[in-house]
Amino acid sequence: MSVGVSLEDPVFVSVPASSMERMRQFYRTVLAPARYREVVKVENGIMMIGYAAMSERRDKPDDPPDLWLRPVPDGQTISPIYISLPVYNCRNVTKEINEFYTAAIQQGAKEKHVPKFRHITEDKECYYNATVIDPEGNELSLIDGLKYEWYKETPEGRDA
Repeated sequence: MSVGVSLEDPVFVSVPASSMERMRQFYRTVLAPARYREVVKVENGIMMIGYAAMSERRDKPDDPPDLWLRPVPDGQTISPIYISLPVYNCRNVTKEINEFYTAAIQQGAKEKHVPKFRHITEDKECYYNATVIDPEGNELSLIDGLKYEWYKETPEGRDA
């Protein structure tokens, strides 16, 4: 699986042209709890759909999308990618990630990692995240951008 993750540069997800509307609906629905807004861009006659996070820290209308869906001709070989998107709204981040996960499963995604605290970095920093596999086989992970130092001190955190 290719890695398309970047918390600073946008991720481009190639989608068969015939699946574009279905994937648009999927991403619109599952990213709504995390306050991502949809952006439509037409470039060289090709419509791309983007999703930009909205929060207290990123609330300018010109903030670029973190994720773009771009159509490719049906039948073209597409390698699934891993997509990691941050959740910027820090007030209810666990709730938003839980709602993302529930919406994704209801929209036909496959379960990869249920929402919970995890050690993600080598120094065992803890983050809250959930990961699903979208209808086209891409792994989509929503991750809280905050470190949870207190979690490392719990029995569950030490064992993770």
